[in-house]
Amino acid sequence: MKRGAVSVLLALSLAANVWLVLGSKRGRIDAVSPAAAADSGSADGSKSDGTAQHKEAVPAAPGTCSKYQAEVARLQTEVDKYLPWEQRFERGSPSEVTQKKVAPELKRIIEPTGASFNVECRGEICKIDIVRKKGQDFTEALQHDQKLRGIVLGYQFTAPEPTSDPVSGEALWRESVTVKMPSPSDQPQPPNGMLLLEGVIDRFEKSGAVKRCASDSPNDNGDLDLRLDVEPSGRIGVLAGGELHLKQSGRCFLAALDQIVRDTTTQPVISATLFHTIELPLAP
Repeated sequence: MKRGAVSVLLALSLAANVWLVLGSKRGRIDAVSPAAAADSGSADGSKSDGTAQHKEAVPAAPGTCSKYQAEVARLQTEVDKYLPWEQRFERGSPSEVTQKKVAPELKRIIEPTGASFNVECRGEICKIDIVRKKGQDFTEALQHDQKLRGIVLGYQFTAPEPTSDPVSGEALWRESVTVKMPSPSDQPQPPNGMLLLEGVIDRFEKSGAVKRCASDSPNDNGDLDLRLDVEPSGRIGVLAGGELHLKQSGRCFLAALDQIVRDTTTQPVISATLFHTIELPLAP
């Protein structure tokens, strides 16, 4: 992808230079060769009466500048495709259409968790700022909602940052989620990586590993918090935390999950992140 981005940037630079050269032809005073100057009676190109000699500029063909302006705009669009979502958001223009499309779905999903949020959309990128209390988990609901997934191409999550209520002093968490909406310039997309990650978790839960690991460690209590990430290449990574992370049951869960990840056939996908929690003791 880096090689493609460099090629597009070089093409953009070339088109811009050609455009500038063509534009500079308007009203240009052409240089006069020494021989021509001699014919006119002066080594500096002036006439014998002391006035400067000018050659008539040849205008560019009609529509040439417009052609290169359009090409520059097209190449700029191509370059933007390779920018990180955060930069595309910063460079984009506010999109009321996109915001009206995604905001009601976010309200339907996030508000029942008790968290508060604000969303701003620029172009096809929407940035969601969320403030929540500990335990107000919205990530799974956001990722698994079928209606939202029908209009969103992908998600990017940032790590939560601690903050506090300015009035009560209550401890809070602030985090950001960026979502990518489809745009007319999008090329055909690979499968959504979320489907790949959901398949991994589904096979993990059906494997019997959760019950087996829990029964082998009957005294373990707490949570194992899992974060699964899939790269565009299809490579899956697993991060773990929580009270069970370093306990026997947690190591048992992770060993079983790692085996399922290794057995998963990889393919190019849209990058995605999935959060999953295992809690002991298991619910009856």
